[in-house]
Order: sequence, then C-alpha cells, then structure tokens
Amino acid sequence: MATLLLLVLPATGRHVVEASPPALLALLYLGLAVSGGVYILSNYALRHMAVGRMGLFSALVGPVGTAISALLLGTKVSALDLVALAMVLGAVLLPSLIAWRAP
Repeated sequence: MATLLLLVLPATGRHVVEASPPALLALLYLGLAVSGGVYILSNYALRHMAVGRMGLFSALVGPVGTAISALLLGTKVSALDLVALAMVLGAVLLPSLIAWRAP
C-alpha cells in the first residue's frame, strides 16, 4: 500500500512543507490518535469476542459511517443507500438470530 502511495504522491516532499499547520495537525491526529485508537479497540474487542463475530461487526463500518455522515454533515441518503444499509444490517444480524433460535 505504501508503494502505491509513493507512486501517486510527489516525491519531492514539497507538499508537506507547503501544508498549513492545521492541515499537518489534522494529519497527525488522524494518523496517530484515530488509527491508534482503532487498533487498540480492535485488539481489546478480539480478546473479548469470537473472531467470527468481530469480522461481522467490522462490516458495520459503512452503515455507522453513513449514519454519522447524515446526522452530522447533513449528507443526503437515497433509497438505494437505505436498501444497501438494510442488507448489511441483515447480514450482520442473521448469524446472531440463527444462533439465538438454535436449541
């Protein structure tokens, strides 16, 4: 992945020097705080959940991101988006419902 980024980004490093301090702080925050937080929380969850269930919950990134985007940023959610979100939620809930109903 890093190799692909090197092909896309300018190799001179000039873009880093020309970036504003708020942009650099935002990049640092996203790189360290957010990525590090997700890594720590994922490892914590893996200690307390089955791997299969953790994999299912990772599929909820899209629906949660869509909901947050719609609530905080006012992004329009189309009917097709709602159908896709319902399919993802159904796919995540289905194994839990089957396990719950099994004797």
